[in-house]
Amino acid sequence: MDDGDRFDVSVIVLRYNGDPSHLDACVASVLSDAGAGPYRVEVLLVDNASTISPDAVEQCARRHGEPVRAMVLDRNHGFAGGVNRGIARTAGRLVLLLNDDAVLEPGAIAAAVEVLDFAGPDVVAVACKMLLASDPFLLDGVGIAVNGRGEAFNRGLGQPDLGQFDLTEDCLGPCYGAALVRRSAFGDDAVGPLEESYFLYYEDVEWSWRATVMGFRTITAPRSVVRHDMSASSRTGDYGFKHRFIEANLLASVARCFGTRRAVGIWARRWPALVKARVTGEFPRATGGAALDAARRLPATLRARRRIQARRRRDDRAVIAFADGERTFFDPVRYLPERSFDALATAAERRVGRGGDSAEVKLRWAEIARAARQAQRGEPPSGLRAAAVALDDRLGAYVDAASDGATGATTATTHRRG
Repeated sequence: MDDGDRFDVSVIVLRYNGDPSHLDACVASVLSDAGAGPYRVEVLLVDNASTISPDAVEQCARRHGEPVRAMVLDRNHGFAGGVNRGIARTAGRLVLLLNDDAVLEPGAIAAAVEVLDFAGPDVVAVACKMLLASDPFLLDGVGIAVNGRGEAFNRGLGQPDLGQFDLTEDCLGPCYGAALVRRSAFGDDAVGPLEESYFLYYEDVEWSWRATVMGFRTITAPRSVVRHDMSASSRTGDYGFKHRFIEANLLASVARCFGTRRAVGIWARRWPALVKARVTGEFPRATGGAALDAARRLPATLRARRRIQARRRRDDRAVIAFADGERTFFDPVRYLPERSFDALATAAERRVGRGGDSAEVKLRWAEIARAARQAQRGEPPSGLRAAAVALDDRLGAYVDAASDGATGATTATTHRRG
């Protein structure tokens, strides 16, 4: 019996300088969930040549024993390179990719596997429901989206979890902080491996974008719940470091995956803006570096574009559609959610439109949305708190925070990743 026969799911956890206690909590949650379910699970901990606690994955594997293994890479291959090497060392028919700062809630593995197993062969991945570990009433995201400018974000990021994403539906792709993917999807005859030139950020966006263009699908598994301590291993550094990778990889993704007219238009606007921001921007060195990186990689990017476009089955409208009407409420620089009447109204409005509720329940959520919009305009939120608590008792504290003008600031699109 080979490993492919022994395991249903290969869990790959990539680490680089993360807190060893986060890694241990992640692995413990996987083993607990796997032990309670019907699926055979192996766990591979991949260390990207960490300089802080470099033996953390080996120590964690020894503590937990089988089926946990450790793999320490010779150098930092970036997120995509580390994941690709982990996939090559495992053999389960499905691959569950987890950040080391993610913790599974009970039943997460089974819920994700069941959704993917019952989906058609064109569905290559499922997106879990991710909650912010700092406040599990707030969403970290349920799948990702890309807007018409090529900006990617986690759907629902920062919104209160009102069940507005709790029906299985299509999305552009999963956030690789918690994603279940068919192993076969990483083959060259399918979507292919992650693009290693990205090194960090946007690699899961480009893979999902590429998959959608090629005619593959991702659907959500909202009963597969994961708590995520967003950017736990990178948020203490200068945001400019993250900004450089995001901007360069955004331009590369646009050139690889969008149609010619849209791709050229975005480059014509965004690349000169990065050059200008080298002098006048908030992160001058980072933006200048992003412009240089994108230009230097352009020949290779255009070669990849030809391969992707030759397999195009869907147009840009099918990609952008997943972003329609979606809004985020999160400050990506300070890592703070915005608790506001706007966020509450947006979440309630999506709940009204999601389907699956009785007319009475829809009416009650519509009343919450209306009252929250009134409060957003500065009108007294009379009765809002009581009505909200009647639907979800967690909303009492949320309405209080919104009334106090709690932390955070929204952006039209919050660049990702966590």
